[in-house]
Amino acid sequence: ALGELAVHADAKGETEEYCRAFGKRLFNSESIFSTEVNGRFSLAPIIDRGPDCLVCSDVNGIEWVRLTELRWRHDCQQRHVEIHQADDVFAALADIRRSIPRSATLLKAVFKIKFTHGERPRSVAIKPPNAAVFDRESDAPLVHDWLARRRFTPTLLRVVGSVA
Repeated sequence: ALGELAVHADAKGETEEYCRAFGKRLFNSESIFSTEVNGRFSLAPIIDRGPDCLVCSDVNGIEWVRLTELRWRHDCQQRHVEIHQADDVFAALADIRRSIPRSATLLKAVFKIKFTHGERPRSVAIKPPNAAVFDRESDAPLVHDWLARRRFTPTLLRVVGSVA
């Protein structure tokens, strides 16, 4: 439904080969699960919308979302990276009178998501352009719905084939 394939392999070349083989066999397309996808995930809503990017009231099954880690690289010759970790990064940055530079390249974001069906919040890490790491794969449909609604990922994925 999401047009994605999760592969756990020891080497990047091995992962790419699995993606090509499964794509070819299932959809007659070696590139359908390409590991070189550009723009599958974006962290731009964090800069563009600030804390409003965490709204989840329109996603049934999610109680709340918090940004708990954010990494960015400054636009400088030294490729300086800052890592911020907190119970709530937006609140922590406000407390220390800092903000995310608009010129920063966001590298990774970790969200804590409290699902209505779970006792404790679970982590979701997004690393553009194409990596999302979940505590539980069963959370994927709700998380992808939330990500799409907040524009961290495209809202519609095209159907590129069918299983014969």
